[in-house]
Amino acid sequence: MKRSVGRLGVLIAVAAALVASCTIMERVRQLSPGEIRLTRLQAPEMVEEGATYQATLKYRGDGLPTVRSICCRWVAETPSVKNSSMYWYNLEVASDKSPGSEGTKWVDQGAVQDFSSTFCIDGREARVVGADSIVFNFTAKKIKPSYNRMECYAETQSAGAVVESNRVAAPVNRAY
Repeated sequence: MKRSVGRLGVLIAVAAALVASCTIMERVRQLSPGEIRLTRLQAPEMVEEGATYQATLKYRGDGLPTVRSICCRWVAETPSVKNSSMYWYNLEVASDKSPGSEGTKWVDQGAVQDFSSTFCIDGREARVVGADSIVFNFTAKKIKPSYNRMECYAETQSAGAVVESNRVAAPVNRAY
């Protein structure tokens, strides 16, 4: 009996180690040429509706990326029923919107939050600066008072295909 309990413990430990190693390997996997992993978003902490600002995406990757676009949205850290994942799922099911629409594209990336429509900046308007920064300008529009974070990702060219990076965020509040 003690022997079977010991074996079960060893099996559970091995299974846990395998799951942990897969998670770690995904985080450290090699990036393809042109693919980037965003590490930080630097944006102004206070923005005024209608004004234009500069932001910087810090990244790591192999070589200089070819940026196709940078897409961002305003986010509120407090949950909202109207903009929850169930809201977007029901909207897609009840309408002719295809799966993977604007709402679900973001919802499956993290916690349920209130958020704005996505706005994108053409890659030709972004500048790759040095070996770790992408600088772009954005205009603060349609910012609800509850939005307190800006979340962005980059689309780059890699092996002939457009690849979406991970998302990064920075605290941003609306000036009154």
